[in-house]
Amino acid sequence: MLAHRANILAVFPMTGPPHFDPELAVQGYRKLVLTKTYVAVSPVVDRTVLVYRIVNGATDYPKLLK
Repeated sequence: MLAHRANILAVFPMTGPPHFDPELAVQGYRKLVLTKTYVAVSPVVDRTVLVYRIVNGATDYPKLLK
């Protein structure tokens, strides 16, 4: 399930909303919910997705990315 959802980014790089954290949003980060627990946090650079982390959405993961 995780791999399938993450592969959607290869076809549709703008999938998922801009990140809710203002600092990450300014840097172009987007958030894609993969399952009830996990999210992919990735910046989009020139329509190329760079998945930096797949994290537990219940944690304070924005701190990891700043």
